[in-house]
Amino acid sequence: MGKVNRPQTINDFIGNQEAIRNLKIVLESTKKSGRRFPNTMLYGNAGTGKTTLAQIVAEELGAELFQTTGNAIRTQMELFLFLGRAFDDMGEKPVVIFIDEIHALAKSKELDMSTWLPILEDGIFYHSLGGTITERNGKKYRAQEEPIELPPFTVIGATTDIADLDSALRRRFPISIYMHPYTEQDLSAITAFHAEKRGVKITATACMAIAKRGRFTPSTCISLLENCVHYSIAKDVGVVDDEVVRAQMEILEIDDMGLRWEDRLVLKALSDNEKGLGLSAMAGATGVSREIIENIIEPYLRQVGFIITTNKRFITEKGRNYVGICASH
Repeated sequence: MGKVNRPQTINDFIGNQEAIRNLKIVLESTKKSGRRFPNTMLYGNAGTGKTTLAQIVAEELGAELFQTTGNAIRTQMELFLFLGRAFDDMGEKPVVIFIDEIHALAKSKELDMSTWLPILEDGIFYHSLGGTITERNGKKYRAQEEPIELPPFTVIGATTDIADLDSALRRRFPISIYMHPYTEQDLSAITAFHAEKRGVKITATACMAIAKRGRFTPSTCISLLENCVHYSIAKDVGVVDDEVVRAQMEILEIDDMGLRWEDRLVLKALSDNEKGLGLSAMAGATGVSREIIENIIEPYLRQVGFIITTNKRFITEKGRNYVGICASH
């Protein structure tokens, strides 16, 4: 099916229409006034379109987009090199810097908030590099002694939990937008959008069948759509319909709710341990890695109400009923 076609304009973005209306107002104001687009924070669950929306805003502004993550810049020199990449060859275009997982900025011991805050508020990089020479792309750069004054730019930050942000950092983002989880109707429309872009014939009910298994995220729906397209081609079926979706999901061992074998392992382990399990204990009990449990399995199981998490993980009555249904089949 090739490369995923993300929506290119704000009018193409499906879902989160409250956020879209807000951003349209800010975009229109920015274009009319000629002022810099304000620093903007996008927060919400993983897979709600934060990165895509940042790319769209940059495109709408005619800006160069430079992406990084809060974990990627841990020292003053790394920040110096990143800013150099963003501003050395900026030309006439405005610059938008997108920082995913922006809450991780506070974890660096060397690069603390006293460095970031004046960059975000005044565009000034106060550093202690003092004439240090470094190399990037075959060119040598010397950091000047005095603070570096940056051209006007916009930072768009993204985080899964705005409460994780340093409070002083949060105040440097006058626009703060919550990204709601996608509804099944949104995901069905997104599935149809991507099928149309690829020239894939698909029924409306098949779009909804994929959406119901989409774990509230477009990327999962697009992946499931691709699997169904491969099945339809292999079986010489001219259209992706309900039967194609059902057959391919059986092969992938994905049930009607989008739960996979590793989800079921986690739920079974929790069902067998009424006192709950810590993350390491659950990884040991299931053979599923901590990273997959924490970043992929747990968020969805919490969203559907099958588990709750404190310092341990506990199965809910709803989750226990699901395990019972699975055991009876």
